[in-house]
Amino acid sequence: MKIIQTIKNNKQFQHFSIYGIGQFFNLILPFIAIPYIISICGEENFGKIGVGLGIAFFLLVFIDYGTDILGVKYIAINRDDKKLIGDYYRIVFLSKIFLTLIVIFLSTLSYFFIPYFKENQNTLLLGFTILISQLLNPIWVFQGLEKYNWITLINVSSKALYLVFIFLFIKQAEDYVFVNFFFGLGLIIPNTIGSVKIIRYFKVNLLDFSKNDIKSYLKEDFSFCFSQLFIALKNYSPIIVIGYFSGFKVAGYYKIIEQIIMPIRTYLQVYFRFFYPKLSYKLALNSNQGMSFWKKINLYNFILIIFLIISIYIFSQEILKIFKVDDSVIRELSDTLNFFLIYPLIFTITFALEMLYFIIGKRTNYVRYVIYTVMLNILLMCLLTPKLEIVGVIVSLIVSELILIVLYLTSLKKVR
Repeated sequence: MKIIQTIKNNKQFQHFSIYGIGQFFNLILPFIAIPYIISICGEENFGKIGVGLGIAFFLLVFIDYGTDILGVKYIAINRDDKKLIGDYYRIVFLSKIFLTLIVIFLSTLSYFFIPYFKENQNTLLLGFTILISQLLNPIWVFQGLEKYNWITLINVSSKALYLVFIFLFIKQAEDYVFVNFFFGLGLIIPNTIGSVKIIRYFKVNLLDFSKNDIKSYLKEDFSFCFSQLFIALKNYSPIIVIGYFSGFKVAGYYKIIEQIIMPIRTYLQVYFRFFYPKLSYKLALNSNQGMSFWKKINLYNFILIIFLIISIYIFSQEILKIFKVDDSVIRELSDTLNFFLIYPLIFTITFALEMLYFIIGKRTNYVRYVIYTVMLNILLMCLLTPKLEIVGVIVSLIVSELILIVLYLTSLKKVR
């Protein structure tokens, strides 16, 4: 009883529990929404949705501009200075408005004039709601302040709204063009409420406009944002490449497999963001205690990931049936899914090393390593996908991730 009471009174456990509720919705969402979308729209249209979503998520990197990492760190370190946080938020928000307008303008041109994009034009244009939602996204501030109740509220409400929109308005195959629109709309509403909360609490004056502040901010974080652009290419280019070389139906099959695997990546991102402020703070106070904390949290995490991978491997065919996959391709897709399970095991190690890398300030090496490995990954995908299709993408992801781990470990060994 004492142990249970101690756990209940543990502030870190309470925060993680609150945070976990919101992220649980992120993990189960694909298993609720996707089977319905596929049953109504079909695998080929689902592939078009996936390509549109991949492009939107790639464009988000330009708007986010590294706030999910650098912004969180800044807020975490300066959490007791309301004026400093208010000024920083103002500069970031105004910069994001500028970046959003540029991204929407340039992407609109590409959707009208590039044949591959023009084929899926309506889906891509309606996906602009996702970009607008990122402009309004306040989670990075709440993350730095460790206000997990607000993060959970935004996550749960946005996913609930998305499901309501999907089940109410997606009724025939042609409605696939609205799926990404509703995804963004579901985010815009709670993100707006969260942003208003921050603006009021920190007394942010958005009319206090300074071109020099925006220019300085964009210049200072450009190299890091550039590296995140390559990370986004690694994460979201596979379905675009598959759609280009193998067609939207194969892209749809890849998206189904990805939706089974990628909740692990989503979980790791959540885990990273949850512990990142705390680890930054601990390492700043005492490097030895900080390193001990880093080892402990990542050991527990790795054990959990192994358990999840084994579970997916055992029940791979049953999981695919949930997604309304045709019986004629389930066995082949099951084999592909089981092969893909190697990848999350590898990128779990990558996430742990990156967490440490960001905090100790090895930004230059990080940018260089990411660019090298992502360029290799894209090259391998373009060479292997025309012949091997989904398997070619998986091989390229595994090879590039292993090389990235070797580079991280070599660099960290030199720091010691």
